[in-house]
Amino acid sequence: MLRGLLTLSFAAATTAQFAPLVDLFIGTGSDGNAFPGAAVPNAMAKVGIDMDTSPRQAGYKAGNFSVTGISLMHDEGTGGNAAGGWGVFPLFPLANCDFTSCPVTLAKRKVQRTAGDAASPGYFSSTLTTGIHIEATTTRRAGLVRFTYPAGSSSNLVVVDLSNDLQRSFRGGSLSLDPTKGRIQLQGTFLQSYGTFNYTTFGCYDFLPPSGGQSLVTSGTYNAGNPTVNTTSVSYAYADGGYAVDAGALLSLKGTNDSVTLRFGISMHSTANACANAETEVPDWDWDAVHSASEQAWENRLSAVSVDTKVEDATVLELLYSSLYRAALVPANFSEENPYSSSQEPFYDSMFCSWDTFRTEHPLISLLWPRQWAEMVRSYIDGWRADGFIPECRVSTKAGYIQGGSNGMPVLGDFAVKYADHATDLHVNTDDLYTALVTTAEETPSDWYRYGRQNDVWKRFGYIPFDRCTGTSKANGKCTTAADCGDTGLSLCGSDGFQCLNNQCKKKTGAYCAGDLNECLPNHVCANGDPYIGSNYKPKHCSPGTNAQFCTDEYTICINDTQPNPNTEWCAAVRDQCIIEANGGTPDGSATRATTGLATREVSRSLEYAFNDFAVAQAARALDKSEDDVVKYTNRSLNFKNLWDASVNYDGFTGYMQKRFKNGTFIYTPPDACSPVDSGSHSCARGDDNDTGFYESSSFEYSFWAPHSVASLVSLMGGAATFIKRLDRYFAGGYFLAGNEPSFETPWLYHYANRPDLSAARIRQVVYQKFGTSTNGIPGNDDSGAMAALLVFHLLGLYPIPATRQLLLGSPFVSSYTLRNDVLGTTTTVSVKNFDRGTLNATPAAGTNLFVQSITVNGEVKDTVCWLSFDDLTGGGNIEIAVGSTPLSSGCGSGSNALPESVEDGGVA
Repeated sequence: MLRGLLTLSFAAATTAQFAPLVDLFIGTGSDGNAFPGAAVPNAMAKVGIDMDTSPRQAGYKAGNFSVTGISLMHDEGTGGNAAGGWGVFPLFPLANCDFTSCPVTLAKRKVQRTAGDAASPGYFSSTLTTGIHIEATTTRRAGLVRFTYPAGSSSNLVVVDLSNDLQRSFRGGSLSLDPTKGRIQLQGTFLQSYGTFNYTTFGCYDFLPPSGGQSLVTSGTYNAGNPTVNTTSVSYAYADGGYAVDAGALLSLKGTNDSVTLRFGISMHSTANACANAETEVPDWDWDAVHSASEQAWENRLSAVSVDTKVEDATVLELLYSSLYRAALVPANFSEENPYSSSQEPFYDSMFCSWDTFRTEHPLISLLWPRQWAEMVRSYIDGWRADGFIPECRVSTKAGYIQGGSNGMPVLGDFAVKYADHATDLHVNTDDLYTALVTTAEETPSDWYRYGRQNDVWKRFGYIPFDRCTGTSKANGKCTTAADCGDTGLSLCGSDGFQCLNNQCKKKTGAYCAGDLNECLPNHVCANGDPYIGSNYKPKHCSPGTNAQFCTDEYTICINDTQPNPNTEWCAAVRDQCIIEANGGTPDGSATRATTGLATREVSRSLEYAFNDFAVAQAARALDKSEDDVVKYTNRSLNFKNLWDASVNYDGFTGYMQKRFKNGTFIYTPPDACSPVDSGSHSCARGDDNDTGFYESSSFEYSFWAPHSVASLVSLMGGAATFIKRLDRYFAGGYFLAGNEPSFETPWLYHYANRPDLSAARIRQVVYQKFGTSTNGIPGNDDSGAMAALLVFHLLGLYPIPATRQLLLGSPFVSSYTLRNDVLGTTTTVSVKNFDRGTLNATPAAGTNLFVQSITVNGEVKDTVCWLSFDDLTGGGNIEIAVGSTPLSSGCGSGSNALPESVEDGGVA
């Protein structure tokens, strides 16, 4: 398994209480994609070894794979490109080779490692089969890498690789070596791992410590061949197609006790900045000082949740603190490294993606580390200032793909609800926050595949219609009437709209075209951009040219084509957008209208748009905005019900979320499609091959997803009794997909049917059957801390409802824990009366104390056992959760607000 534990020897380690409980290798096998290298909390620099296997999203993969280098930046727990993201400017140690014939290329140098990789917070080490030992310790943007060679080696060398990132996506760059100063400066342009943009990054390596003890024997560079002595530079001009080349530098060094150390710095601005970061953050090359400071940073971060480590279950402790660790690795703090703006606002990267993290990761940070969370919120707001829309997915400093809604919106809504009163202290501009929310909720961006939402369609229909182009083009075919050409209308997706002109089928203005100029009406050639209005945008459409009168004529034709029931609204919209384009963009010529995006995932996007709008309504309440806004966005938040098809019968239950045409009729997707028991071949991917309408999930699963109004779902499904049976069937029938975000809350949903006892039992089952302490201990991608944060909440007996102050309450896995909030300055201790270790398994035996009986907050008994407020958990003092062996007969309690709140019932605040 090539996994080991590190015994720390320096003094600070003896005072660490929680950092030693972290196992960095959990989730490094299977699909977890966890990063086990050296890093400080929310670090930009994440240093670890890279493997020659795939998938390897974090560079590392548990197993006996060969090492290709130790590189400076990595993602944590993501999906995306299977080859991984970042992995820039790797080092590789060599020994006992002649300088000019050393195996510097990636294919020749890679070797396996011996058993026993070791890691702890802030430190990583591994030993290659060549006998060379690798170690790393880091700061936020810099660090130290140490190689210890076998005694008696004839030469100790280090490869500094310019061109090989994890994706092998080198687009150009340069390396400069100064043997006198002992410095190598690098810049490279590479491809982001979840998107189509390039990014440029800069690195700096120093190899001659000012204190001495290490000297340069020989240096040179290599460039698509063997190393050349005394050469000092390599350069490749930018090329769109990139370079499949090995290029870099080679150093032969003489150190102390067979060890050599390199200091590094990274930057997104320049090589000078990268070197300055190294000099500032690691000024003295003091390994123990850097290592100790890194571990102390982790101890401080982890102590936001404190427990008695001598009392609690060892496995629970390992799961809890390992998960807290991964949740605090991301997003990455790139502040002062924003390469696109002079803004002084914080800049966070690895927001990969908000679709993954808004449910659990951000709520956890808001609870435990709100001061840093405020910086992340400011970064979201500043993204809106720069791009006009709240960022959704930032990958390697550039916009990635939209997966569903614009799910930075719940993050901003969450801040408004929880910390509006502290916004000034936290330097959060709430006016800008709210404007960002409203802009993202109302306006349609030019490319809603990367920013914002498809609001033109959402606001028109109250859902995203399914209207896929069929591709049955009859362009240039013979005809007598338009009917001979097939589809004569202009559909929402800009499909084949035809006229019969001179006995030849020609596409109407706005219709999708493949690039043949003869497809369109005369003088209206295929233009770049997209059809006027629609959900399945294509790269080209038939342009009106500059003839606005043509657009008016087209309206009449459109009306005639849709007889006997003409769609006047649709035809008018086509005409108006046609006129805009004919006039050169907007009527004043200031901008183009066309918007783009992949119009798949129609159902799941609609459900998420509804929740996005709920976040706006919540922010409007919290920030005392107009009642009109509150009502508007609250009403829009209930649009998820527009996709409930009550006629669908499946697996003994009636009613499921389904795709819907623009005319209101539904189109059937089997509810098991894309579930673990999918009986057919379906796609729930992000691309236009998606044929289900759902993203990474099934209709069965998404039919339970409306976190802000679960009471609506209980009603739609026929009441609490049927809702419970349906949840039971969901788990028993194999539809539950534990490794996917839409399922995160589902084990808790029994609360809304007044059966918190069933939630408690189900969560025990999920934790012990789906999570563990092995390298396969995560049931899917860790997804930038989302899965880690979920497990933390499960273990603490909590589940957050984003953009609200409400957390569902369950039965904790520890007898007591204390939460510290660094904004409010409070300490809140949660203790479990009658805590029973017999419940710490997947199926607690009858008679064990699993079920919550009462909650007391600072001496006051709550009238519910199903939820706590954010204020309860951050207000300081003591919370006592009494548990017993028999479920409470009243379910959540007898109070009028005992059930968790839903919009349908007039909540949530």
